[in-house]
Amino acid sequence: RIFVPLAQIPKALKDAVIATEDARFYSHYGVDPTGIARPVYQNFRRGRIVEGGSTITQQLAKVLFLTPDKSLQRKLKEAILAVELEMTPMTFATAMACSCPYDRLPARPD
Repeated sequence: RIFVPLAQIPKALKDAVIATEDARFYSHYGVDPTGIARPVYQNFRRGRIVEGGSTITQQLAKVLFLTPDKSLQRKLKEAILAVELEMTPMTFATAMACSCPYDRLPARPD
């Protein structure tokens, strides 16, 4: 991996990642109930996991603190950690810049 300072990432790329990964990124606080409801419905309907509903913050929580296993317990921990990440004094952008590949997580304005 090559880590790139967030300031060097073009706004168009950040916007594209947000549009693809978490369209309501600026309107929730780490967990997006609407974003979770859709995959819950689809997964139930198909009888298996076919979609995920993680916000970018939840993805960060998983990368920083959890394993990638697919379980309800891990998902609940991920949601709690995502809300806590959004409320920490360390800026969200700093956490992302220190921990995640640039192409997965865009900067969040303070």
